[in-house]
Amino acid sequence: MRNLTTEPSGQVRFTVAVATAQHAMPAMVLSFMAKYPKVELVQYSCDAPLDIVAERYDVAIRAYSGVLPDSGLVQRPLASVAWHLVASPRYLKTAGLPRLPAELAEHALLFMRRSQGEPVWNLRHETGNEPPVRLPLRPRIHSACMSTLKSAALEGLGIVALPAHIVPR
Repeated sequence: MRNLTTEPSGQVRFTVAVATAQHAMPAMVLSFMAKYPKVELVQYSCDAPLDIVAERYDVAIRAYSGVLPDSGLVQRPLASVAWHLVASPRYLKTAGLPRLPAELAEHALLFMRRSQGEPVWNLRHETGNEPPVRLPLRPRIHSACMSTLKSAALEGLGIVALPAHIVPR
């Protein structure tokens, strides 16, 4: 009983997607480490699917909104992240500012692809007062790399949907 402590300690092995590790995790990791000095974190950044049980990870952090396929894993939401449609001022000056979702079909679009599903955006107005709009896409670029998509948008290649932590206001 004397050896039991209320302070967390020991090693925690976790895997996290690369873009999440680069853009969303640094502040959280530093805050966690300051709060729990006896915990040792071992982070592995990888976008490929992993067998987290066989590879002995304690936690896998992924930006995934769907239901997990049938597995022995337990899925829990850790955070909600807002996504925004963004484009460079240069692109908008040339192509014009879309005012309605239907107008996006006339624009060059850049798509964040993490699965083999059809490219589609499910758009919700930030006020939450409008019904969602499902918009099938014909993107110029399909990529799983948020940094590539952000760079393409900055270069004026089109409009992209990215999480808020990738494109701070």
